[in-house]
Amino acid sequence: MWADEQTSSRDRHWRDLERLLGELPPRLLRQLKLVEYDLALRCSSSGRFRDIFTGVDQFPLLSVGDWLLADWAMTAGPDRERAERHLFIAAALMAARGHTIGGIRDTQSFYDDGHVTLVEYLTGRAATELARLVPSDSPFPETWSRPWLEELEQDLEDREAVGWPGRGDDPEMLRHGLWSPTARILAAAAATLTGHENARPDVDEMLAGLAMSFQIRDDLSTLQLDLQRGRPSYAIAVVARAAGIALRPWPAPAVVLGALVATRSAETLVTEQLELVRVSRRAAERLHLESFAAYANDVEARVDRRLASLRGTGGGRRHSSPATPTRPLIVAAEPTSATALAMAKGFLLADPSFRESWESHREGMFGSPFVASRFPAGLVLEILGSHGHDVSAEVDEFLAFAEANGFRYYDHRASRTDTDTVGVYLRLARHAGDPDRWLAAAGTVLACLARDVEAGGSVPVWIGECEGIDAEPRPVVALGEGCGTVAAHLLLGLVDAGPDTYGETIRIGATALLDRIAGVGLRANVNYPHLYALGVFARLVGRLDGTRLGSDPAIPTREATAILEVALDEARRVRRPTAQEAALLVIACQEMGRPGDIDPRWAGVVLRHQRFDGSWLGEPFAAAPNRGRAVTWYSSTILTSALCYDALERLRAGA
Repeated sequence: MWADEQTSSRDRHWRDLERLLGELPPRLLRQLKLVEYDLALRCSSSGRFRDIFTGVDQFPLLSVGDWLLADWAMTAGPDRERAERHLFIAAALMAARGHTIGGIRDTQSFYDDGHVTLVEYLTGRAATELARLVPSDSPFPETWSRPWLEELEQDLEDREAVGWPGRGDDPEMLRHGLWSPTARILAAAAATLTGHENARPDVDEMLAGLAMSFQIRDDLSTLQLDLQRGRPSYAIAVVARAAGIALRPWPAPAVVLGALVATRSAETLVTEQLELVRVSRRAAERLHLESFAAYANDVEARVDRRLASLRGTGGGRRHSSPATPTRPLIVAAEPTSATALAMAKGFLLADPSFRESWESHREGMFGSPFVASRFPAGLVLEILGSHGHDVSAEVDEFLAFAEANGFRYYDHRASRTDTDTVGVYLRLARHAGDPDRWLAAAGTVLACLARDVEAGGSVPVWIGECEGIDAEPRPVVALGEGCGTVAAHLLLGLVDAGPDTYGETIRIGATALLDRIAGVGLRANVNYPHLYALGVFARLVGRLDGTRLGSDPAIPTREATAILEVALDEARRVRRPTAQEAALLVIACQEMGRPGDIDPRWAGVVLRHQRFDGSWLGEPFAAAPNRGRAVTWYSSTILTSALCYDALERLRAGA
């Protein structure tokens, strides 16, 4: 009976819902389409949006209005058809609203604050559908929003559950059905329409119990995933209390999963689920709600079989529904970060040339139709090598090209030799097949660089004429001179190559750079994002501390460090970082030796912006010439992805 009513209701009202949703403007429609897919995966057995909340395995959210109007014998006709349509559409809108709010709460989902407008639309449109149902002088408009207010209050309690003493360990603080508020709103509207306001408390109790039973099932299903994400749930709290496990600090997933078996908490939870369904069925029978009673009877049979299976006692009680397979009690879940890292690695290693990351120019630079710098690919190789990937073949190819190109930034004879290229060359040498061979090959350019550093008293961005490196004299404007990040890049390379061999160059360059940082802070950086420069400067200070130069009183290490500490404190107050910014904040905290200051939300920002192929969209990273004398930001999907991968690997290693 109830199943036929569900099918009939979909056939009558679904097209009206699709027509309404199709009227959304493009951006909101794109967001809503993903919500539809997610709801289809979460709330249907078929994976189709049209089938959400249907069948014995799903809470019957879209059927609440229809069933109540039918069970309360509202006269068939145009008025009832209109009421059913408005209730159906309102239910679907509120389901999408609830799911979107949940996604925004979850730092590892693909929803963020940019979805708030969608929530506002869904809320307002659902309210409009409900307002069309009842007379303006009825009490319903004044009371229907109470369940939503309770839902928001519950959200605050859930957020505080792990942080407040006694909250995360108390199952009662997390005992609520996800779809209960929406179902109660629909019931209130149906009760007002049919004159059954007095039955609302009993109906609310029936719906709340039924919703909680499904919540227990879902909590068990996602138990492993929730434990991995540090997300409290009723099931986790029940297991923790039974085993005497504290939830502050958050326990290892294996500990709670072991306790689930040792305490037989799964049986306890399914028993509670069964009792909730039975109470709801009895309430439906007492209220003469035949559709709900029949549905609850079939759900009860399904849960009864599951409990019998857990106890090993066989098939459970007799039932009227087909013995279709039940879903797994607990769904195995790979940690989100592990999956994200595997995807990122696959993306980064897919093209060994990293060609997309090259700074390529087609505006006629040096009179050539195409000029490129492979320098950014060197930064990507450095990140991969630092995390243990064997990139020796790719590094050898990069170094060979840099040497043959005269350590120029661009692959054109009119381009000047630059310090950034020399710096990444030196830092990559240790990842090469024969590091000594490549360091020896850089002898000439390093001698010219030492000459310029000694003559100028600081590290230049562009190296002067160097014997043995061919040049094509051509008047060009050399951008970026005075960039402290370029200087830091070189100094890090020299420290890698040998602080004793290049000690004087390092001393002069580090003294000038750190003195400038002490004076102007991150304004010492010119070419790169300040958050990136912060991490590079901190890394340099840390590397200098590990050499004899770290104790040289002439090098203002302490003064520069104090300025960088202030800069990091200011940077940590960024309210809505992008994925690249969040990654750079993680890296900066690590390089500053302050891993405890890493905001857990930064990892969430990085994770939720990862694309389906494992990459992150490129974000501004360095200034680059564009169309002649204009300058715009260079960005690269590969480079941004490498920075995000670097941050996630650091977080994994520090976990």
